[in-house]
Amino acid sequence: MCKTSSLTILEDDRKLTKFILENFKDTNIKSTNGSEMLISITNIKKVNPIIYKVKSDKTTLTILYFKCSDIKDKKYYIPKLRQDFNLSELKDYLKGAL
Repeated sequence: MCKTSSLTILEDDRKLTKFILENFKDTNIKSTNGSEMLISITNIKKVNPIIYKVKSDKTTLTILYFKCSDIKDKKYYIPKLRQDFNLSELKDYLKGAL
């Protein structure tokens, strides 16, 4: 069995939550903290993303946020669409979706 150790606990992105709460008044948002873990034997770093559940009258979206230095540009991923976004692209998408 592989032993893992937690490197850091990742907290949610304040820019995204602020944008959603300011622009979509009837929307509920819940987030779970992510983490960076290290598998001891292999020294492989595993990233558990921050998960946002955004609910509005029209739809429910799940947004994954990978907050790590290894990913350069597009840190947001929507599994339903199988597409990744940077923050400005995600804001444009949310304006049409919510």
